[in-house]
Amino acid sequence: MSVEMKQKAGANVTPKDDALLYDFLIADSGVVEGCVASAIGGTQMKITSGRGVILGRVFVIEAETIQATLPATTETQNGRLLVRINGTTQEIALVTQAAASLPTLQKEDINRGGTLYELELATYKISKTVITDLQVTAHTIAPHPKNALLHVTKALQDAWNAAVQDVKALLNGSKKAHTAANAEAVPWDGITGRPDTFAPSTHNHDDRYYTETEMNTKLAGKANSSHTHTSIRMYNSDWSGTDGSITPVYANANKDYVNLSAGNDAGNKWPHVSCQRINGHVLNMSLSGTTLSITW
Repeated sequence: MSVEMKQKAGANVTPKDDALLYDFLIADSGVVEGCVASAIGGTQMKITSGRGVILGRVFVIEAETIQATLPATTETQNGRLLVRINGTTQEIALVTQAAASLPTLQKEDINRGGTLYELELATYKISKTVITDLQVTAHTIAPHPKNALLHVTKALQDAWNAAVQDVKALLNGSKKAHTAANAEAVPWDGITGRPDTFAPSTHNHDDRYYTETEMNTKLAGKANSSHTHTSIRMYNSDWSGTDGSITPVYANANKDYVNLSAGNDAGNKWPHVSCQRINGHVLNMSLSGTTLSITW
């Protein structure tokens, strides 16, 4: 017969039949209640009574003391407590492990030909003499909602609850939409304080402006705003007529420059002045009309 009904009088319902149905409804593996491990001194642990489900197969743990597997060396290693189901032999056991690097947990589909499935309950550090830093790591299956037709996994419940809280926050104003902190994408009109224009994606400031180094070099070649020049004054002399000349009077013993001071310009007429400096240069000054010419 190609079709068989399992739920009828006299039908043979196998453990695998139950497991497949429960796994479909629960869609999760983990601890339902209890099964909490704790270190009690030395290299021993205690586990509380409890129950759980692995791929639709229910297991029950009685409270007991467990001796942990010791490291093969004198160094402290990583330890683990787990529940292991062998799908081939249909056996289940509490297993402890110790290794520098713990092996990957086996999670084969034992309802469809797989051999091993391991559910971690706790991890710890272990030496030859003591267990330390024990952490309960068992995944807990969320309680089944009362009167629910389908079981919702804890992950889905958490996602739903988070979404509900987001909606509440948006409604009461404590959270805003279209902000960078609360949205995967923000519309352009939802951004405040943005500039109206932008520089091209490819541009260069140094091509248009002097750099600091260039400005320092140029300024180093300029005179300070406060500075002096070697002074030349016209020697005080009386004039007659429209032309004349004067004898230079040196300003110091080194004879490195000459003092010439403005003299009496009879009739507002300037003479032609020639002054020989000690370094061989000649200063020539002449006035033609209102134009004063100076050559050096």
